[in-house]
Amino acid sequence: MRDVSKKLTVLAALVVLAACASADEYAAERRVRLLELHPPGTPRARIHEEFGGTEPEFSLTRPEAGWRTFESATIGARALASVKRTGEAVARVERWYMPDGFFSLCYVWFYYDENDRVVDAEWQYHTD
Repeated sequence: MRDVSKKLTVLAALVVLAACASADEYAAERRVRLLELHPPGTPRARIHEEFGGTEPEFSLTRPEAGWRTFESATIGARALASVKRTGEAVARVERWYMPDGFFSLCYVWFYYDENDRVVDAEWQYHTD
């Protein structure tokens, strides 16, 4: 009985790890697709047009002291992660809340330079 319990515990751990990897892989694939649709250099105004004239959930600019000092550590960390990924300075972050397929919702993040041009994008499950 004890061996069965150990095997079930290991199996459950593997299922959890596989689900996490799948979610991360899906987010990475969605990020690539976002950047194909809205490549670096895309004007912010075009993003707003393409999203049907709706407004982002928020649009935030980098504080003078930098993203490390931003009031929301989570948003600051995302902006800094974008800088690390791309090597480009992020002057503005926008997050859009939108449908993703028929029964799912997501967040779409856009990172812009000082000229309001896309430098990076991210996709995130709305429940993350």
